[in-house]
Amino acid sequence: MTSRGGARRVLGAALAVGALAALGACYDDVKVVQGTVIGAAAERHEVEIRDERPPHATATYRLERPATVAIGDVVRLAFRDRAEGKVVVRLMNLSRHRAQRQMDKE
Repeated sequence: MTSRGGARRVLGAALAVGALAALGACYDDVKVVQGTVIGAAAERHEVEIRDERPPHATATYRLERPATVAIGDVVRLAFRDRAEGKVVVRLMNLSRHRAQRQMDKE
């Protein structure tokens, strides 16, 4: 029985290491940027952002899903660098969020 228990532990450890390795291979590094919308092209599903952090770089991001943004809105984007560019996986419109919170207070 002891050799069987030891074999199970070794097998369990091997499976755990394999699962962690598989997760690491599939992991995409998600980056976050916050800034002001300076351009939006709904037909191309793109938004251009000026980063709020120095040196205030601008970049264009591709939206996987439609989002309601307007020039001047402050947004926070979670994105992945892919071959086709910077692809947004999550967008939070901070301007609209703040406006809604202000209306709720009144």
